[in-house]
Amino acid sequence: MKKIIFLIGLGLVASINIALSNEVVKDWMEQDAQFMVKNNVTVAFSPEHIQSVVDSAIVLAERIKAIPDADIGKLTALAESLKSLKIGMEPSESLYMEARKLKRDIVRCNPHLANLDKLLFIKKHDANDPSFHMCDQFYGFTAVPGGGLIVLENPFADEPKLVNLLENSVVEQGRMKGRKLENGAFLSPEVSFGGKTIYFAWCEAKPSDASSRKQTEQSARQHDHRLGISKAAVVPEA
Repeated sequence: MKKIIFLIGLGLVASINIALSNEVVKDWMEQDAQFMVKNNVTVAFSPEHIQSVVDSAIVLAERIKAIPDADIGKLTALAESLKSLKIGMEPSESLYMEARKLKRDIVRCNPHLANLDKLLFIKKHDANDPSFHMCDQFYGFTAVPGGGLIVLENPFADEPKLVNLLENSVVEQGRMKGRKLENGAFLSPEVSFGGKTIYFAWCEAKPSDASSRKQTEQSARQHDHRLGISKAAVVPEA
């Protein structure tokens, strides 16, 4: 029987295509911009950054080879493809993207990923605060409505599937009884040891809470909930 593994993540995911999604490309572009700042490089997709990606990918391939059941032949071929890239003196977006794609393929050769068939995460907006501080993500009165509790099924397959776990779920008890957790903000998902229950925090995130910046209102507080995987009902914990 295939083992189910849950990973926890944060972030907004608009669309997912394992081959090469817009979100993946966006991330690679952001990493290039960060490399420019960190290394005082003045051009995008510089030869220095391309070489850095190639070098780190080759090291990664060697590390994965040491894992039992790793596909040594495929990893060797990918490493050779990286070594064959013609990195010159000029910046090249196409070479940078090719190096990134080969490195991604190497990551997917990790045998440990074969047993991962579900990925749990929340969709969440940044906090509504001009002077954003890392603590603001936990406050209900700075939360921005929108997002969800999501599972990505078969994340490394050719056609992964996004599932909104709360699409057909309603709250069983408490002041939100009979209602769906819609138009609020999510926080801190956790999975029980047996993988049967998901715990998460949710608040209503009303605009009035942001203006008053008070946590005395119930709508401005993060409330813990639990969701049974096999039962379409949400139970408030607090």
